[in-house]
Amino acid sequence: MQKLIRTLSSGLLVAALLTPGVASAAGGFLPYSDISNHWAKASIIRGVQAGLFAAGTDAPHFYPNRDMSRAEFLALMDRLYNGGQYQLYPLTFLSEHAEWSKGEGFDQPYLPYKDVDRLTWVYNPTLRVAIVLDRLYGPNAIQQVFPGEEMKPDQPITQEEAAKLMQMFTMSPDSSKAWEEVKAWKWLEGDRTDKLKRGEAAAAADRMITYLVQDTILPLLDYDGTKFPMVPEIEELFPYFETYTAPKSKQEAAYVSAVDAIRNHEDSEATFELLRALADTTFANRIGLHFYLSWDPGTEISTNLDEAMSAIDAYFANKIILPDTLRLLSANVYDLALQQAGKDQKQFAKVLERLSTYEQKVKPNSKEWEALAIYLGALEIKSGQTEKALERYKQFSANNPEALLNACYYLYQEGRLEEASALLATVKPNASDSRMVQLGKLLRQELTSLQQAQRILSIAAKVGIGQACYLYRRQQTYPILVRLRKAEMGSA
Repeated sequence: MQKLIRTLSSGLLVAALLTPGVASAAGGFLPYSDISNHWAKASIIRGVQAGLFAAGTDAPHFYPNRDMSRAEFLALMDRLYNGGQYQLYPLTFLSEHAEWSKGEGFDQPYLPYKDVDRLTWVYNPTLRVAIVLDRLYGPNAIQQVFPGEEMKPDQPITQEEAAKLMQMFTMSPDSSKAWEEVKAWKWLEGDRTDKLKRGEAAAAADRMITYLVQDTILPLLDYDGTKFPMVPEIEELFPYFETYTAPKSKQEAAYVSAVDAIRNHEDSEATFELLRALADTTFANRIGLHFYLSWDPGTEISTNLDEAMSAIDAYFANKIILPDTLRLLSANVYDLALQQAGKDQKQFAKVLERLSTYEQKVKPNSKEWEALAIYLGALEIKSGQTEKALERYKQFSANNPEALLNACYYLYQEGRLEEASALLATVKPNASDSRMVQLGKLLRQELTSLQQAQRILSIAAKVGIGQACYLYRRQQTYPILVRLRKAEMGSA
């Protein structure tokens, strides 16, 4: 049970979503029979794995060169926005089997279209996308995409119409600049009036997924209080820490077998007994031994934490600079601290005190220092030393996305928006560092919106919330004003 908690508690694992019932072929995973030679094959496959497209015996073809309909693209945007939660209708069937019938016995629909009945499959995803657009750009913003009384859901969607829907992922405050905004992100490659093909849509979604998994939209929001402090995502959680080739010695073979058992969730008490026996020998891989002993579910977390610290001791004893290894070992300590502090929050300060002793062993502002510092900052936050953590994050926020996010978030939490903007202005990443470029743009947009919200709320206090709603109905701050307006009316 402890091991399950650890794989979920601090986001150390990158999970792959696999769709059951899909076909496989020589050369790898192939969910459809008509994509093997298509240029968007890899994107289509990743879309299936991410839950964006249905595949299996009931959906043998993808039709990558067919025009994508407006309804299909809305469903795709809904699945992207909602993380694959809503699997309402298989996208591979929409063009062939969509039926548009008039509902009976219902009031007027929430959507402004006569040809999108609430009983059809497309109604809910369209409504959810419309709500997001409303929150960003004001009431009936979807009419800026599909004007008129009919949405014509079966009509092929154009590149520009697709861009107007995709813009909700950029958080741009100007809905009239959708085409320029989306093209700047390089999500679409055609011309405004070109009809979007299904393969092109899959490629666009793939590019957006790459963007979204790096930093979610509205990066400074933390609805459930678990997103911050931000720490790096560790993709390889179970390395050997050394390279082993055939033929292996008896000890090496035993160690590799134990690691494989833990990696495949097939470990038992005997697995850790074997590791402890190796620890009593002269087996050279001390980092690996202590790291994997820290995963023993049969021992107390405090004992696991001691083993995790011993793994860091072994790292420095090797006197080889490996920032990625130190990052993993530090992440392991932080993850155990999260578990231990579930019973006693004071444990954060104790773990911080132990982990901070290693800071003197690394060169200041080096990659090795950053690998350790991101977790020291997280522990400082958890132990109530926010100002100290902020000073730490600022030291390497110019080239570290987690440090930049954390610095901006906690400055925002303390109402220091001008300071956050000033910090962001100093970040000038290389054009090749796409994540930092994208993150900087997102944060600038968000901080500008938050500053604008403060100004508008100040105006609302003078002219009244109702008048402010009218004046700023097309701004991102509109939802804030609407909530205040409803609260004002409710208390009247």
